[in-house]
Amino acid sequence: MRRTWTISATCLLACAGCRSRDATPPKPTPRSEIAVSAEPELPRPGHASLALSGAFAAAVEGDGTSCGDQAFFIGSAELDGPKARPRWSLNVFAQRPGDWTAALSISPDDSEGDPKTYVWKGAAAAPHLVVSSSGAKVALTLAGIAGGQVKVVGDLRCPVFPTEAVPEAIRSLLSRHAGSAARPYSTVDFGRAHDPGAASAIVRGDATLVESKLRDLRQSLPPGWVAFLGTSQFLGDERWPSDSVELVVAPGSGPLDILRIARTDAVNYGLQTEALIRALAEWDRAWGIDVIHAETDTIELALTRMPPDLSSFAREVYALCPDVVDQGTGSIEALQQEIATRRRVFLWWD
Repeated sequence: MRRTWTISATCLLACAGCRSRDATPPKPTPRSEIAVSAEPELPRPGHASLALSGAFAAAVEGDGTSCGDQAFFIGSAELDGPKARPRWSLNVFAQRPGDWTAALSISPDDSEGDPKTYVWKGAAAAPHLVVSSSGAKVALTLAGIAGGQVKVVGDLRCPVFPTEAVPEAIRSLLSRHAGSAARPYSTVDFGRAHDPGAASAIVRGDATLVESKLRDLRQSLPPGWVAFLGTSQFLGDERWPSDSVELVVAPGSGPLDILRIARTDAVNYGLQTEALIRALAEWDRAWGIDVIHAETDTIELALTRMPPDLSSFAREVYALCPDVVDQGTGSIEALQQEIATRRRVFLWWD
């Protein structure tokens, strides 16, 4: 089971202004004293604008395109939420240099039966497939394995992440509150990749201590910046003691941008980052959320207001993240009690 940075709601209320006895609290820096020359560029989601016609028809317009190394992905979960029906996904990827495949998979409305699959293979060339570093233009006719055709026309645009280094004034602020050196990057993908548009510092200690550092940092940051606890499970070249976690600062406008910066997803359940953001955006509108911790497969958030029907909310949490019960609390009733006690939601996809 993954380690999590948690403290109880009781402790949160009792210790709102306290610090670890072993730590000297830094003096908050007034925001007006922080000199940042320009507003930072904020992360922006990938966008899809597609028309599908033939054996499967759909008009696609919305955020949700994911991009990798010569790979593009979009699905109904990213556009309409995890419960979208019919469930479909479109992958456009290079199996080998110059050898491209587009595959559309459509699940049946019920959970029974096999998905329908439509495929196109060929070389990238105008006008049917134009690929760039920022996305792809497609005008493809995909053939069904069991017959039929689907024509896909439109654009897939990739997410945009800030690449400029975090200003020295912000890095100094981070280092001061973390009590350790600020690095000119944060890590994603379990510490295996660097994000040069963010900065981070390794902090060590129990949840009370590291969260106090986070709160103090947030109080000192100017508008346009977010801070959160990031990677705690390091599977790359970096190795840190088990009580270590990144304290991350990056350009952002709110809690949902934190998930984009952390590249959090639930790929084992077919949910990319934007699908999770759509689900959590509903909670944010209804109850208000504060994302405390976000990394590759983990989110911990605090609820500003408690849902009046906690039983229904616990079932909603379970539907989004079955592992939190199946490999965690053991029952939805226990999950409900945990949320009621802690006023927090912990999400983890194995």
